[in-house]
Amino acid sequence: MPLLLSSWEIEAILKGETRLSFDLGVTYDEYEVVQKGSVICVESVFCMPISVLKRASRRTGRVYELLQKEDRYFLRHVAIRDRRFYQLVQPERGKPTTIEIDGIHMHRIKGMDPYTDARLKVRTLSVKRGMAAWDTCGGLGYTTIFLLRSGAQVLTTEKDPNVLKLARINPWSREMWRADVRNANAFYFAKKLPDESFHRVLHDPPRFSLAGELYSLEFYRELFRVLKPGGALYHYTGSPGRKRGKDIQRGVIRRLLQAGFRYVRREPRTEGVIAFKE
Repeated sequence: MPLLLSSWEIEAILKGETRLSFDLGVTYDEYEVVQKGSVICVESVFCMPISVLKRASRRTGRVYELLQKEDRYFLRHVAIRDRRFYQLVQPERGKPTTIEIDGIHMHRIKGMDPYTDARLKVRTLSVKRGMAAWDTCGGLGYTTIFLLRSGAQVLTTEKDPNVLKLARINPWSREMWRADVRNANAFYFAKKLPDESFHRVLHDPPRFSLAGELYSLEFYRELFRVLKPGGALYHYTGSPGRKRGKDIQRGVIRRLLQAGFRYVRREPRTEGVIAFKE
């Protein structure tokens, strides 16, 4: 795994703290930190000009990879510029990262960290050991990780190869690779799956404006088909437009009922909907 530093950790180094992490807070160790003129050295790791570290620390939450070329160390922003702009972001020091795409966070980070968010979503499904589960839009793999920790056999699909590239780098995503991870569009992938394949489906799609097909009746019918009788679906919706009186969950619930689901109810704590197949 690469050595990674967030702006928070760089700030701690500048303050002379010695308990540091080079994997974004997954683990910590003690290091000797010494200032030599205009340079700061962390024992056995790197030496770098204070001015470079100060500049990097001002980018709140930004994640950097520590690289070396001959005897010089430098920081490279962990980001991908493609048709969209992707970057790892650490909302708080020592806490799990989120992924930001064109400035939009892919996890809830207000009042909780992304791992807590994922754990709460998985908890709504009451997963039992040995169950088969599908995480339709895996992202950085946090809901996959908690499905695995619950004892499920997990299939994860993620449409965007750039997201999977960042998940490969992200230390908080390491456990997700114990699942069967596919680079695939859930909308089309569902059509290839056999009937009654899963006990549980966790559906945490991008917002409606970015992936409307994943909120469609056609897709919900596929989710119903691939669930076993007695199976459950958790569908994260968020609450976009709530301040303007918009209720996206009302339409989601109506279409889930049309698709054949029963006992469909809102889950206010996780901003989602849970539904069951009889």
